[in-house]
Amino acid sequence: MQKNNSPYIVEMKNITKTFPGTKALDKVSLRLRKGEIHALVGENGAGKSTLMNVLTGQFFCDSGDLYVEGEPVRFSSPKEAMKKSIILVPQELNLVMEASVAENIFLGNEKVSGIWIDWKKVQKEAKKLLELLSVEID
Repeated sequence: MQKNNSPYIVEMKNITKTFPGTKALDKVSLRLRKGEIHALVGENGAGKSTLMNVLTGQFFCDSGDLYVEGEPVRFSSPKEAMKKSIILVPQELNLVMEASVAENIFLGNEKVSGIWIDWKKVQKEAKKLLELLSVEID
C-alpha cells in the first residue's frame, strides 16, 4: 500500500488547464498503480502533452489535484518533480550533435561538484545506464 492507504503511485484528479482562448484540459483524471504501463493516445491537440506537463511541473493547472504515493503535491518545476521520480521522456529527442553520448544523457541534469560539472561522474553514470540497457556505445 502507498502512503495514506492510496493504491496509486500517481493520481491526477479533475485537472483543468486553460491557455488564452483554449481549454486544453477539462477535469481530466488519471490514476497509475506501481508496475503498470500506460499509453496516452489521442489526436493532436487532445491534451496529452499538456497533462504530462502538469504532472512534471512544466505547467501549473488552473484547478484539480495531484497526488504522488497518496501525498498531495504541487510541482513548481521539472526538477522538483524529479525529486519524486517523476520524469518525462519526450517523444522527440533534441540532441546536441557536438556533445558526447554521456553529455546528451545528462543534458539539463548535469552531475555537479560545487559549481563545476563532474565529468568523471557523468561518464561513470552514463556507462552504468548504457550497461543496464545492454547498449554498447563509446
